[in-house]
Amino acid sequence: MEVETSSSLAAVSEQLFFDGRLLDRRVEVCLAILGEGATISGSGEIVTLKLRTLSPNAGSLTFGTADIRDAENRRLTVQTKEIEIPFLPTSFGLNQNHPNPFNPMTVISYQIPHPGVVTIRIYNVAGQMVRMLVDETKAAGYHSVIWNGRNDAGNDVSSGIYFYQMISGDYSASRKMILVK
Repeated sequence: MEVETSSSLAAVSEQLFFDGRLLDRRVEVCLAILGEGATISGSGEIVTLKLRTLSPNAGSLTFGTADIRDAENRRLTVQTKEIEIPFLPTSFGLNQNHPNPFNPMTVISYQIPHPGVVTIRIYNVAGQMVRMLVDETKAAGYHSVIWNGRNDAGNDVSSGIYFYQMISGDYSASRKMILVK
């Protein structure tokens, strides 16, 4: 994690004390202007937090309260709101369906690092398209779709090996799955 002061604080002529760190699943930022009568006035950005995810798993980061105090350590009233920032994938991915083998349905999960058109198709072993599961623009993030073992006409398909393929931009990947009845 990196914590940087805002460029607006560069104009402060007094000595500035600044420290930012991660403590017990909280981010703590300490900022003080040293000197008798020194103040920060106005509104705007004070600090920038730059965070790096340590795990490729989906998750989110929630910002909650701010504790801002004056020179006498009295809590100041500030407007804050809780926001949630989802962790976004940094690469495309098509995961193995689960359960596999399956009956009567299975989940196919995938990820895209930026918004774009995603198509996911199911093929039989002869290479014939059985079902179009997804064909639309998706937001960046982690997604999943359920296949109920039916073709595009709504009929149950027979037991056997099937392949599913995801295409999004230049990315293409395929996986094998087994339907057992």
